[in-house]
Amino acid sequence: MNARDIEFFYNNKPFKLKGRDFEKGTMIGLNHNEDTLALGIVASIMDNSIIFRSPIKSLRRINRVVFGYMTIELT
Repeated sequence: MNARDIEFFYNNKPFKLKGRDFEKGTMIGLNHNEDTLALGIVASIMDNSIIFRSPIKSLRRINRVVFGYMTIELT
């Protein structure tokens, strides 16, 4: 997944990943258009890259990452 290939959303509004401050542990929705195919947890964000944990096996259909309000403590 590359930041050029997907849209990022927060509070139902699109944003550019670069320069946005989301912390480790933020919950994300991995979406195809409006359908959430899986959930994930942010492990880190650097420049225009996001590393996350999720049970999803393939990112082929993912074209949106929706950031949520919830954060989870990662150990």
